[in-house]
Amino acid sequence: MIIAKYAQSLCALWNQIFSIGGYTGSHLADCEIYEAKGNTWKALPKLITPRRYCASLVYAKQWVYAIAGQSVGSSYLNSVERLPIVGNGSWGTVNILSMFSAR
Repeated sequence: MIIAKYAQSLCALWNQIFSIGGYTGSHLADCEIYEAKGNTWKALPKLITPRRYCASLVYAKQWVYAIAGQSVGSSYLNSVERLPIVGNGSWGTVNILSMFSAR
């Protein structure tokens, strides 16, 4: 990893592992991708909201999602962000009406 951390969320697609958020004494917005083929880590765009203990997933081989988690001040989040896997996109918020309470 580029940044040593814990409490991050991991998800995988093909030969790639995505590391989302985490904690190093402060909440992180940092995201990284591990490419098994080259045995290398690369930085990805930062999350909009720093978070740890979030859930993450890859959807339809097009998006990486960061779901809920804990943010600064130990507040629990009810927000969802997503990053396009292809291209040079950035994290965007997702309007999830059914997630009324923080997780």
